[in-house]
Formats: sequence, structure tokens, C-alpha cells
Amino acid sequence: MSDSTGSRSAPFAIIAAVVAGIGLAAFAFFRQMRSRPSAAAAATTYATDSAAVAGPATAAAATAAATAAASAAPAAPREIKAILFDMDGTLLESAEIWFQLLRDACAHFGYPELQYDDWHSTFGQSMAKNVERFMPGADRAAVDRFCVDNYGRYLDKMFVLPGAEEALEFANSVTGGRTIIVTNCPQPITDQILSAPKAARIADLLRRPDGSLRVVAADDLVTVAGETVPRPAAPKPSPELVFEAARVLGVAAEHCMLVGDSVYDVGAIRNAGGVAVGIKARGGEYVVDAVAEIATITEGVVYNRE
Repeated sequence: MSDSTGSRSAPFAIIAAVVAGIGLAAFAFFRQMRSRPSAAAAATTYATDSAAVAGPATAAAATAAATAAASAAPAAPREIKAILFDMDGTLLESAEIWFQLLRDACAHFGYPELQYDDWHSTFGQSMAKNVERFMPGADRAAVDRFCVDNYGRYLDKMFVLPGAEEALEFANSVTGGRTIIVTNCPQPITDQILSAPKAARIADLLRRPDGSLRVVAADDLVTVAGETVPRPAAPKPSPELVFEAARVLGVAAEHCMLVGDSVYDVGAIRNAGGVAVGIKARGGEYVVDAVAEIATITEGVVYNRE
């Protein structure tokens, strides 16, 4: 008799256990969803993080724009007519060169020996910021001349990053050749880098029919809206280099995508209203582990090669 009762109650026990398990899973799911930040909260986090890079006013504007975009749903795919690339750390690896060059500059101008950890956290910032931080009070023009004159000594340490050539080939194919380098590196040093045999393929992919290269550097002269006299473009995270690149390519900045490895790159394109792809750098619309992965970005964007 007891065996019969036990056999009938067993199915009910199993059902009860299954129901309880489903209930616990549902509770955990909804608790997790409640703990996730909203899109607006994520936008606010980006702007807070960028304040140290772009300044409070720019960060506040980025917050307002990103929050407004996050609250508008569903967003239409972004039309991409041009793809901009950072150079150092994105297409070409030159970190070791810059460390040794700035270390030598510090020694040459009588400043304390540059420590790698102090320098590495700033990699990608402008020369003006390098001088301000590591050689305060030094003659900026003299430091620039020293770096330009000595950069070539270290060119053998530069190399093309894996997937960089393929990324440029992809970008050219989906934009009809509207690709360009946007770099905080001074133009004379940029010329040395892109003239090196190791960078020959990169240069070819950026070459115009007249032989010149599609490059905008931080010391290029630009005429900013509201100003009448050309002046050197402000370095990233200012949007001025992005606006100049867009002008050169004949597109609006909002139709540009910028691929870069630092918060300076992300800040520049976001401040210009374009689409940011960070290589392990957060804060933009997309984050990838390597430059070649831009070919996998298909959701949320429509490429236009016309």
C-alpha cells in the first residue's frame, strides 16, 4: 500500500521541483535585467569618463547628445560614407619608438628620465601634451625639431599591425575609396612613417591618383567655422581633425566612422557626431579587439560607396 502511494506521489514531486526551478530562473533573470544600466546611463558613463580628456563642456554636450540618441528608439542605421583611421596603435605599431624618442628628448633637454609606466598611459596624446607633462617649460618648437630630426633612428622598430592592410582594403571597398588617416602625430614624422618600406602597402591603400596620401595630421592648417585665419588643427579629442578629414573627402562628419585605439580617437569622432569604433577602447558605438574586425560591423550601419 505504501509502495503504491509513493509511486503515485513521485511524478508530483518531480513537477514541483521543475516549477520551482523555473521560478528561480525567472527571478534571477528579472533581477539581472533590473541591474543592467540603461542606454541613457551608459551614455552618461561615457561622458563622465571623457571629461578628463575632452573637458567638462565637451563632455556635457556629449552626454546630452548621447542620452537623447539613447532615448530615441528604434534608431535608424547610420549611413557611413567614409572611414577614418588613427595611425599609431591602429594601423602601425610605434609605441616603442615614441617612448625611446621622448625619453631621449627628456635627457637632451635636461629633464628627469622618462619612466615607461608614466608615459604609456598617455600614448596617443598630442606633442603639446607630451611636452607639458614630461618637459614642463621646455621650448615646444625645439622639442618638435628634436623629435623630427631623430625619429628616423628608430624606424626599424615600427611594424604594421596584423589585419591593418585588410582593414583598409575593406574600408576602401565599402566607401569607394573614402578612407583617410587622422593622426595626432606631426606631419613631418607621419611622412617618415608612411615612407618607410614596411608601410608601403598601407601607403598604397591611401594614395590618390596624383600620388599624394590621404592624411590629416595635428599640425595641418585648417580654417575652423567662425574663424577667418587658417591655423594648426587642434589634436584629438577635439573634433577639428575629423571635420577636416570629412571636408577633404567631401562628406559630412556625421557620415564618418573613425577607428582608433584610444579615448582620444573615440572622443574626437563622438564630438564630431560620427560613429566611433574603439580597438579595446570603450565609449563608442562599437568595440573590437583588433582593427581587422571592422569588417564584422554590419548591424546598425549602412555603407555607401556612391
